[in-house]
Amino acid sequence: MPGVAVCEAAVPGDLLPALRQRAAELGVPLSSVLLAAHATVLAALSGESEVVTGYLAGIRSVPLPCRLETAPGSWRAVLLQAHRTEWELLAHQDFPAGDLAGELGLAGPAFETVFDALGGRGHAGTGHRAVG
Repeated sequence: MPGVAVCEAAVPGDLLPALRQRAAELGVPLSSVLLAAHATVLAALSGESEVVTGYLAGIRSVPLPCRLETAPGSWRAVLLQAHRTEWELLAHQDFPAGDLAGELGLAGPAFETVFDALGGRGHAGTGHRAVG
């Protein structure tokens, strides 16, 4: 049945210390760990190793297309790729991607899920959520 549904999932507070520790051990921000987990779940649900999600960060509130490869490889490889991809997205977050899509005549979204790196609170580190 066609339609749209929203499912928000906040990271449980008791899990955050372990996730922060893992991020520190690998020298990446917590958001990269969560993005890697989000992409891994999308890959498992879709049966595809390459997934695209919207990446929401910053004050513009416009999700950017974020493409991640989840296999083959280790969890560490997926996590480090998520970190590189996130860094590249943030470096270009001010580019008017929505305007470009309109100019090219692209209809519809480039992704069906959104990863909110700031958790809707305007600062990283708490409240991370995935919306699908």
